[in-house]
Amino acid sequence: MAHRHVGFGKWAEGYDSGIQGRVARWFYQAVLTCEIPQGCRVLDVGCGTGRLLSLLAERGAVGSGVEIAPEMVEVARRANPQMDIHQGSAEDLPFDDATFDMVVTCLAYHHLDSREQFLAEAARVLAPGGRLVIAEPRFGIARPPLNALFRALHHVESFPSDREIRSDAERSGLRVLRTRKRGLTLLVEAETTEAPPSSA
Repeated sequence: MAHRHVGFGKWAEGYDSGIQGRVARWFYQAVLTCEIPQGCRVLDVGCGTGRLLSLLAERGAVGSGVEIAPEMVEVARRANPQMDIHQGSAEDLPFDDATFDMVVTCLAYHHLDSREQFLAEAARVLAPGGRLVIAEPRFGIARPPLNALFRALHHVESFPSDREIRSDAERSGLRVLRTRKRGLTLLVEAETTEAPPSSA
């Protein structure tokens, strides 16, 4: 997550058992409806307490994580001691080019300082043909007033629509595969179309 949101760390220890964690489970289940081959190398960006990483591992994925809040990182590492979990920014991922088969960001996209930079980084660390999965809240006609409210409270910049996420992905050179909506969940899947540029 972006640097201005390190305050989320204060919720780390009780996050999974609290209301935020219970809501997050709906979005985790949406992510788990994606195809996740055995041995799939998955990076969870904005991994929080690592709960989604644990669920992905149960499906046979090989997980890694990035999270900006150090308190969340500590909890995630305790829950997933076998995984490579870094404290860091979504806009500067600490991994080599073409490292992952899938990059997931769940309930984090609306917090990012630079969605463009994150998408460039996601494309860079994905192997050719790798997939990006973005899971976000879906508010329908309530989205504009909610965005105005949250901006006034300085919580988020804006909750993006499915059209905005698709447009963001396409501008970054990703090919959108599908968009799925279920209840309050919005899931956008895209894939890399070419080998990522070298970081050298």
